[in-house]
Amino acid sequence: MIKENLMAIKTTAEQEVFNLYANNLENNLNSATGDILSILQGVGVGVIAIFVVIIGYKIITGGREGLREAKSSVMGLIIGAILLFGALAVSEWLKTTASF
Repeated sequence: MIKENLMAIKTTAEQEVFNLYANNLENNLNSATGDILSILQGVGVGVIAIFVVIIGYKIITGGREGLREAKSSVMGLIIGAILLFGALAVSEWLKTTASF
């Protein structure tokens, strides 16, 4: 009887320690993921802003050829921005719905 009670206490203590480490790991993982996503989003927005300036410069100074180049660049810029923000939205959704 005493041996069974001690085993139950040991098992409960081990489970509590495991839960503590698992919760700590999950919090650290969520925090690191959030930090990485924030950095990537900031870099992505900066790159998009630079490309908007470059495309605007091409439109203003390039004449007909610059306008033609800028049109194709705008499509690439739009597709890239959609992919960037779509991926960030999906990762945020996964982060909130997935449990480790």
